Amino acid sequence: MKVNASQPSRIDRMTVSSSPRAALRRAAVRATLAPSVHNSQPWQLQVRPDQIRLYADLQRESHILDPRGRQLTISCGCALFNVRTSLAADGIPVRVDRLPDRFAPDLLAVVGLSPIPDLRDGNRGLLDKYLDQRHTNRHAFTAEALPSGVLRELGDLAAEDGVRLVAAVDGGARAVVDEALTRAEQIIELDPAYRIEWRAWREISGEDFGVGVDDHGSVTGWPILLGTDADDQNGWLRVGEALQHVLLELARRGYSAKLCSHVIEVPAARTRLRRELALPCYPQVLLSIGRSAAPSPGSRRRRLLEVISEPDG
Repeated sequence: MKVNASQPSRIDRMTVSSSPRAALRRAAVRATLAPSVHNSQPWQLQVRPDQIRLYADLQRESHILDPRGRQLTISCGCALFNVRTSLAADGIPVRVDRLPDRFAPDLLAVVGLSPIPDLRDGNRGLLDKYLDQRHTNRHAFTAEALPSGVLRELGDLAAEDGVRLVAAVDGGARAVVDEALTRAEQIIELDPAYRIEWRAWREISGEDFGVGVDDHGSVTGWPILLGTDADDQNGWLRVGEALQHVLLELARRGYSAKLCSHVIEVPAARTRLRRELALPCYPQVLLSIGRSAAPSPGSRRRRLLEVISEPDG
């Protein structure tokens, strides 16, 4: 990410921790502030003396809405980016090993201390303060246009993790997105299994999460898609990291986003999106972004004791 005039000119929030273990503990806590599909928060973090291990919490998997674990992995990717951001803010160089053990499919990443700093970590560290400020928008967006330069810069951020960003902001593309969202909602409403599980997640999370559409089934704000060249677990994890990077940068600029997850969860709608928009990638995330008409509260969080462990040694 290039530093431009709209960004802070110095790394004034970077502080080298006197204890890497303390920095790892802090990073694990910061990871729990990540967004997740249906506020499922499907992660477990294990803090060790020189690393953090990120696991998928398979007990919080949606078997009907997310049978392949795509959304679960994307959510954990957001938590992984928070770990990277927190450690960068503490001046702790790290190495990230993604999917390190094929015999442990729930182990998604190991973030270990490294003697070699990543030159991009300084810019990531600047986003640490926005981990607390980033909230899913639960209100209407204003009519303010999104500058094209912002979209280009968001695309550059996504590309750092090998993810493509496609803006569906012209009239034809927006119509395709609206139609796909409407179709996805119809399928979910007609399928009892979909409907039961979706409503169950609403009760578990205590959230009234919307799908980023207005009362007429059309997307509000400015729709953007994140996609990957491969539709596999590594791609899903990477797109989660890119998603959180984009969300934090939006928060830094005073914008917010709604996650329109239904259109990706319903295979027919997802396939239609890719075909009608002639996407050069597999769509993984649809976001609606813009200026919120009012502040939104943060989501309710799981207790830290439920998601963070610290084995002896």
